[in-house]
Amino acid sequence: MPDQRLAVPPGIADAPKEVPEWVRYPETDGRPMPDGPRQRRVMIGVLHALEAHFRDRDVYFGGDTFVYYVEGRKRKAVAPDVFAVMGVPIADDRVYRPSKHGGRLPDFVMEVLSPTTRHYDQTEKKELYRTLGVQEYFLFDSEAGPEDRAMWAYRLDGGDYKPMLPAGMVSGEEEYASGVLDLGFRRDGGRVRVRDLNTGLDYSWPEEEREGHRLETRRRERAEAERRAEAGRREKAEAGQARAEAERRAEAERRERAEAERRAEAGRRERAEAGQARAEAENAQLLERIAEFEAKLGVKPEP
Repeated sequence: MPDQRLAVPPGIADAPKEVPEWVRYPETDGRPMPDGPRQRRVMIGVLHALEAHFRDRDVYFGGDTFVYYVEGRKRKAVAPDVFAVMGVPIADDRVYRPSKHGGRLPDFVMEVLSPTTRHYDQTEKKELYRTLGVQEYFLFDSEAGPEDRAMWAYRLDGGDYKPMLPAGMVSGEEEYASGVLDLGFRRDGGRVRVRDLNTGLDYSWPEEEREGHRLETRRRERAEAERRAEAGRREKAEAGQARAEAERRAEAERRERAEAERRAEAGRRERAEAGQARAEAENAQLLERIAEFEAKLGVKPEP
């Protein structure tokens, strides 16, 4: 398909060099942003998903950032709630100037409707994005009721925006597929859930990741506490086993000493009995010799 975006008009004479960048290309028009907390949560969730999805790819994305689509014209600027420029590396710019990025204008834009911007987003902004050649334009109504339509999507075709049909149902909600981003978008309560069309996995919102980190931290802390408790139980069990083994060895040594003492006592008794037997035998022999001697002398033995 030929590139349908308009060429960026040549810039008007640049401001003097000493004029700061923010003066020539201000970050705000001085008016308060119309988005409320609900709209900001939607934007933050979508931008968080884009950051995760395009972490290793050259895709410039931003939100509530002025896009100066005519070089040198401060009034020729628009601030999409979410936009992405394919093939342009992310940069730490306060405003997006196509002239600094090869003349590339956004390929994808999402606006989060609010009571004060609804009509403008659906009419004048839509026409501006068509003129600038934004390939896909998504709108989301964060205040739509459960039975009301909340998302609209358009794709540039032949210079005009043609409504996109839902690609299917996911988790009970209509999902619109972005061919530019390879992402699916659907309502999830009052917010937008973004899904990777290649993996089929949903991207988490920042608070879900924080909660996931907290749960994981608590799980790890519980696991570590259980590991320490188990180590303590093992140490106590091993200490108990060591004490039991020491007591067993001490008892075995005591029994060995007692057995040795018993054997020694038995030996002493045997030696004493043997000595007594020898003494008695010697005494009997002595009496026999005395009797023989007295018999030779004619001495009558005493009655």
